[in-house]
Amino acid sequence: METDEGRGIISFTLEGEWDSTDVIEAIEALWPEQIRTGILRVLWDLRDVDASQVDTGDVRAVATHHLTTRPELPESRAAVVTAGDLEFGMARMTEAFLTDSPVDMQIFRDIEGAYQWLEEA
Repeated sequence: METDEGRGIISFTLEGEWDSTDVIEAIEALWPEQIRTGILRVLWDLRDVDASQVDTGDVRAVATHHLTTRPELPESRAAVVTAGDLEFGMARMTEAFLTDSPVDMQIFRDIEGAYQWLEEA
């Protein structure tokens, strides 16, 4: 996790095989940082993540954890950057599961577009 207070963005870079436990741990590390800094814009860089072993249950588990344990925080923005088609699809599935979340989530294929969208907020 990297916090850029000047830009007002918290960034995560995940690599390797996608693991729901690792993703949940990253999400849980995010919330105290958001509370500490007041930064509500998050960039998830998943360009080097392999989601070939992920199934719908894994994605639903992450989304459910987020929906049921997120602390009382204002609405926020999350930009997810992926490289592969499979990872893009899994991110879109996550976005769909989080429809009722106070997080406005968008999926991108390029990091510049993600930063631009985050900085518009």
